[in-house]
Amino acid sequence: MKFLKNFIKMLCFALCVAIFLCVLNRYSDSIGGVFDKIVDFFSGQKRQMVSKKIAPKQSSPEQYLDDDLVSYITEESEEEEDENTTESIEYGTIEGILERGELVILAKKDDQNHLFQMKTSDGRYIGKDVDFSKQLAATLGVRLVYKMIYENYDDIVEAIERGEGDIGIAKMSYTPERSRKVLFSTPYVNSRKTLLVNRIALEKERGETLKVLLSNNESSIGVTEGTSYENFVRKIFPGATIVSKRNWEEDIIKPLEEGKLTATMRDEVRVKLLLKTQPALLVKLMPIILDCEPDSLAVVVNFRNVGLLCWINKLIEAEEVLESVDDLLSKYGEDIK
Repeated sequence: MKFLKNFIKMLCFALCVAIFLCVLNRYSDSIGGVFDKIVDFFSGQKRQMVSKKIAPKQSSPEQYLDDDLVSYITEESEEEEDENTTESIEYGTIEGILERGELVILAKKDDQNHLFQMKTSDGRYIGKDVDFSKQLAATLGVRLVYKMIYENYDDIVEAIERGEGDIGIAKMSYTPERSRKVLFSTPYVNSRKTLLVNRIALEKERGETLKVLLSNNESSIGVTEGTSYENFVRKIFPGATIVSKRNWEEDIIKPLEEGKLTATMRDEVRVKLLLKTQPALLVKLMPIILDCEPDSLAVVVNFRNVGLLCWINKLIEAEEVLESVDDLLSKYGEDIK
């Protein structure tokens, strides 16, 4: 009798297991769907908590392009910021950016860096560098702090080397000297070195190649002080006299018109903008784009921050950030004062 009872119990258990497996097989998709919804619910709650920590105002990354989520730090406000900063901040890592909830960009102290960083009449900033910075912050889902306190490009390179910000974005050209201090990204703007040559000087030396004309010691080539063009001119036109001046239009273009200089070298952007706003200059000056000498623009990061650099490079590629000078003229040309 005892054996019979145990047999019946085992038979009932086996029957229950068989029924359970049949039901599980029949409704596995529905059960899996319910389980997935439970997982998604808790994952969503976690994402919401992280998003609130990073961005208390808005959780949608696209909305980070709005100006109310951008802080523009100028020379005047920098002093106040330094007084309020009591702890050391380590910049340049994605983890640190997400933890702080802000991306710190270092830029030039310039309200009219044409096509790249321009201040509008209503106090807003527009241009390729500003928009690209906003896009980086939007993708990370953080606020943007845009520090416009540096006098020239090399000041930004040195500040990134010292660890004063996450990324340097300032219409920056690659040079071997700068590459010894910071890492350069892949280009986000394709540009070329461009010459403006006095037409009378060209006419006098008719038959000579451009390299011969500009490489002798009687030729003088004007460049903007503190830019990479001094080294470029020395490399491309050895023997030429280099004239470095701070104000390109006043101290270089005017003497070039008057025949006191033979040529000037500048980036394709600045030359095309000058000729667009002052087409009469074409009577005396000839623009020559050096296709063999690219002058592509990139952002810079600290040597320690290879992870951030890889992420920036991937974003430039995936989001088709790369643009030409003509693209920028079409997009921002009407906003130039």
